Formats: sequence, C-alpha cells, structure tokens
Amino acid sequence: MQVEASIDEADIGQVKDGQKVSFTVDAFPDMKFSGEVIEIRMQPVTTNNVVTYTVIIKAPNPDLKLMPGMTASIVVTVEEATNVLCVPSKALRFKPDSALMATYLKNSPNDENNSSIKKAMAATDKNNGQEYSELWVKVGNSIHPVRVQVGINDDIHAQIISGLQEGEEVVISMTSSGNSDNNSKTTTGTTSKSPFMPTPPKRK
Repeated sequence: MQVEASIDEADIGQVKDGQKVSFTVDAFPDMKFSGEVIEIRMQPVTTNNVVTYTVIIKAPNPDLKLMPGMTASIVVTVEEATNVLCVPSKALRFKPDSALMATYLKNSPNDENNSSIKKAMAATDKNNGQEYSELWVKVGNSIHPVRVQVGINDDIHAQIISGLQEGEEVVISMTSSGNSDNNSKTTTGTTSKSPFMPTPPKRK
C-alpha cells in the first residue's frame, strides 16, 4: 500500500527519501503502522492559500488491514539519536531572575561561586531574549552556569554532546522559598461573599 501525505511547505524541507514514518488510521485508532518515504512530488497543491506537497509513503500491509481511501495521520522521523545524554529543553531556556539571584548571592558564603554567577548574570541580562547553549547546574546548595554543545532538540528534550556529565543536576526554574531570610512575603487572599448567595441555617 501507499500513503499520499500532504506536507506543509514549512516542513517539506526536512523530509527526505528513506525516512521512517509511523501513522494511524481511523479504522484502527489504537494501532500504529510503519512506512518509509519513497517519493517527494515537486508539484505544489494550494488550498485556501495553504501550500502543501504530496509525499508518497510505502506501507507494508501483511494483515490486509489497510484499505484504499482510508484517512491516515502520519509522523515523519526527520532526525534520530539513541543512547545519548539529554536534558529537558526548558533547561536551555532558563535564565535566573536578577532579583531572586541577588537575594541568593547575599545569603551565599561562597565568594568564588558568587563571582562566576555575577558574570553570567551580567551576560544574561545584556543578551536577554536570545537563545544560547548555556545550562545552570546545581551543586549542593549553589548553582553555576556551564556552556554546552547541543545536538538534536525537539522542544521537549535536547541532546547534549559535550559540557555536561550524566548525573549532574540542571536547573529548570527558580522560586522563592517564602521565608524571612530572603525577605519574601506570603499573602493570603480573601473572597467577598455575594449578598444574593443562600447561606446555611444557623446551628445551635
């Protein structure tokens, strides 16, 4: 069998002959079928100002479950890596909050670590909003930045090629502990009661 898939013009550049494909059909929603890209047709198809390209996928059908005319939803594997070190992608996007880090530095006795953190914070603030291959690593009660080489990134997990060792803890977020040591305050909100809401009878 063959699957004729419509691939958006924004994604067609990543599709190549020989790539693995997995897909499902409405008739068997709990089953995954596999296939392989065998052809990318150059003729574009424009529907409602959306440009797509037809990709032909070869799909084995030993059980004869696939039938002509079925609708398929496909996933094309454009890159793959196995047995690699990876971290959550949001760890690469983490940048320490300046105010929170200032409180941390005030309470931290490690001057050498503080110096490296201050330099990294200055660079972070200067280049705010840009993506860099930098991770913050936690060691004991302190954190420090490290430069890493990143491989494949699917926005969920990112492959780390160098700069990090297995077992090291990376920081993905920072929050205030809410105690008096860092001058944080915890407030409790109150909700006003509507005069039109019924109230339970008074108990004796």
